[in-house]
Amino acid sequence: MFMQRLARDGIDRFWNSLTLGVARRELDEGQKGELRAQQLRALVGLSPVLMAANIFNAVVIDALFWNSSFRLFLVVWTSALVLSVATWGDRWRRSRMGGARRRASVRGVRVITFSAFLFGVVWAMPMLAMFSDADAAQRVLLVGCEIGMICGGALALGAVWQAAFVFALTVQAPVVFVLCSAGDRLYFGLAALSLSFSLLIGRVVRERSGAFAEHFVSSLRLRDSGQVISLLLREFEENSNDWLFEVDASGRLTRASERHARLFGRSRETLRGAAAIELLAEMSREDAAAAGPALRALKRAFRRRLPFREILLPVRVNGERRWWSLRGNPVLREDGAFAGFRGVGADVTQAKRSEESIDRMASYDGLTGLPNRNLLAERLERRLEQQAKGGDGFALLSLDLDRFKHVNDTLGHQTGDALLIEVANRIRGELGAEDVVARFGGDEFVVLQAHAADAAEPRALAQRLVQRLGAPYEVAGQRILVGASIGVALAPADGKRADELLRNSDLALYRAKMDGKGRFSLFAAEMDAAMQQRRLMEIDLRDAIENQRLEVHFQPLIDMTTGQISACEALVRWNHPVRGAISPSQFIPLAEETGLIAPLGEFVLRVACREAASWKRDLRIAVNLSVVQFRSGLLVESVAAALADAGLRADRLELEVTESILIEDRDEALKTLTALRGLGVRISLDDFGTGYSSLSYLSSFPFDKIKIDQSFVRDVANRSDAAAIIKAISALASTLGMSTTAEGVEEADELEWLRANGCSEAQGFLFSKAVPARDLKLLLGLGDPVETKPARIDAA
Repeated sequence: MFMQRLARDGIDRFWNSLTLGVARRELDEGQKGELRAQQLRALVGLSPVLMAANIFNAVVIDALFWNSSFRLFLVVWTSALVLSVATWGDRWRRSRMGGARRRASVRGVRVITFSAFLFGVVWAMPMLAMFSDADAAQRVLLVGCEIGMICGGALALGAVWQAAFVFALTVQAPVVFVLCSAGDRLYFGLAALSLSFSLLIGRVVRERSGAFAEHFVSSLRLRDSGQVISLLLREFEENSNDWLFEVDASGRLTRASERHARLFGRSRETLRGAAAIELLAEMSREDAAAAGPALRALKRAFRRRLPFREILLPVRVNGERRWWSLRGNPVLREDGAFAGFRGVGADVTQAKRSEESIDRMASYDGLTGLPNRNLLAERLERRLEQQAKGGDGFALLSLDLDRFKHVNDTLGHQTGDALLIEVANRIRGELGAEDVVARFGGDEFVVLQAHAADAAEPRALAQRLVQRLGAPYEVAGQRILVGASIGVALAPADGKRADELLRNSDLALYRAKMDGKGRFSLFAAEMDAAMQQRRLMEIDLRDAIENQRLEVHFQPLIDMTTGQISACEALVRWNHPVRGAISPSQFIPLAEETGLIAPLGEFVLRVACREAASWKRDLRIAVNLSVVQFRSGLLVESVAAALADAGLRADRLELEVTESILIEDRDEALKTLTALRGLGVRISLDDFGTGYSSLSYLSSFPFDKIKIDQSFVRDVANRSDAAAIIKAISALASTLGMSTTAEGVEEADELEWLRANGCSEAQGFLFSKAVPARDLKLLLGLGDPVETKPARIDAA
């Protein structure tokens, strides 16, 4: 049983083994079938040679052995051989006509091996039938013919080693048997020689079958690599922004896939054989200026047959602008001849758009789409270079909107942004083709007027802009009125450098604002001098605040009923060591513009509280507050600290605010006023009647007092309008439980009229101007001014 199984396993291995050697790669069943099919095709391919050799050898044997002794055998043998050859030839013919099979089974190997066995039997018969009756020469010829058939047949059948083995064994065994049976030493030598040839042929067959199998394995590797490469290329072309291209020596496309057709927006038939550079030039015709350098670089590379890298080209595909990046290398044939180019194209549109977006963000304002400060600086430098080479003069106009902050605060930033967009559009509409307008931020704009031979052209443009920007706007259902102030500087008259022109146009803008806004001003040399003086004053003011070289004076407020001093208003004064007394109308606006008003107000508040605390009479002290102090968010804490530091009762402190504080941010201002009232201080509304909506403020917050502006008090006895306003304010205040103070009282008849019409307090030069603390104490009858000189106050 064991022997039977062992024999069966051996037979299976015999038929299933593909080579006598060992293949370097394990093959699956499908690959084994492919190898068998190739082995059979190789063997069938040698069929004509094999058939010819059989016929030739048969003719030789028939010719040499044709006599009465062997004639009958030769006829039968030759017939059998011819039948075998014919059968083999028919198999070869049908194989050629039926086409090559991709796979072959073990059955095909068995059929070929059986056919080889039949040939072996046919060729073994002459040795068995004729050797004993042949003479010595015929025997040698017969042995040589048989050995030749063994060698030739085995080699011819070597692709299928089983067939070669069976054929050689079928022929070799009778030869050895017959030679050894002859009993002659010479024939023993021939038998040994025959066996050595057979062993040599066996080694050759083994090597050939192994080489055949290894060649097949190598081809499999190449095929697998090719499939992987094809897969990767297909994946690359289908899922990447890149694609492969090939052009021949004449510059025409040789590859045109469906993806190429989609990329180029053309059919495959149109692309195949198209001249590459002409095709690209046609696709970039609408962007000729941008595409020109890239196309020239491509032509140069094609003409000189040089590699090219990262050539960026704008093209139009189905009407859409795309950007392609091209790189390629020349291709040479085996003989060194130029064969064309092979390369990679990439669609870099998204990256290009991102780059352009970044560049635009760096050079353009995101809200209005106007150039920003950086881009205007570049244009201005370029214009200065042109002007230095003899170009026309030009002008720079700095523009600032009036009352824009009020729009933002009252209507919201979204409405403010919409207004800025409309302003930008209006400015554009007044400019020439070469003029440039840039947004510098907020409500600041700068216009570069490209041609200005003299002041007439920028003057006319500035006038148009003032009128156009001052017209009403309809934004988000709101009717908005803003104006514009403009400063103009001419080049080269007002500056030969960009920073100089910008500074001088800004100085002119400042002058326009000082002159009343809603107008324009041309730069003049004295503006620079005035600005220098302003800078020096700012430096001196900062030093005066930091080193407490300012003074606080006090102006009395008179009670209309008793005629006695009921309160004092603290007013800051600056006696400059060089310039002398500087009016508050000069340094207070400067302090507000530079942000110095916050420490200045803090200083006045502390000095006033400390001074009031030293009075022996229970008088109130009034202190003015600025918008900047309200914005700081620290006002309540500062007031509480000043009261605590001075030891002053809160109800003796009266804080005066203007309605501009409420205009800035009504809700936040009311919140701060409520917190101050919570400390116990009194709140007074100053300059009442000069704003837009004073009555609404009185209903929003319960002020303690209303101060009537001096513009209504002057000539009150002779002006019916002023008298009516004062009467209305007094009546309103009385109804709301508030007191009133009339400012700027200078005449006795004004005082009498105010007393008769219900005013609670009066303040003005009729009683006293603002005086230093020591003089105030004399007015109050509080003793020697030297002894009561106020102590130094540390400003927070």
